[in-house]
Amino acid sequence: MKLKPIKRIQMSSQKQEQKPTTQKRKKQENTLPPDVYRPMFEPKRLLVRETPSSKDHTKMVRQYLELSVKRYNDDEENQPMVYIQMYQESDFYTGYLKGKTVYLPLEMLYDLIDDLTELSDECDRRHIQ
Repeated sequence: MKLKPIKRIQMSSQKQEQKPTTQKRKKQENTLPPDVYRPMFEPKRLLVRETPSSKDHTKMVRQYLELSVKRYNDDEENQPMVYIQMYQESDFYTGYLKGKTVYLPLEMLYDLIDDLTELSDECDRRHIQ
């Protein structure tokens, strides 16, 4: 018994005829209010690291810790938060580093300062510089 060859031309033409038409959705305008967290006053920047650029050794890459206090929509009912973010300045990228943000309620700031002081004291006792 001989097998008949499949005609590929007929199959491809059938597929072309069966293409469903898709309708594109219309874009809807965003009616939600934007999430706005503005600093309540000018942020403070602390230079943490300054290294030569890997692409051009004559240029410098500067990384900062930026400390700011923000409140959602500047609404008095919302709790103020302390934001600690990494910020970078270089020829190739200037801005906040993704995933490098910590925020906590303003009332916990003094607890953080106390813990940092204890950490510093322990490093001094162990002669870690």
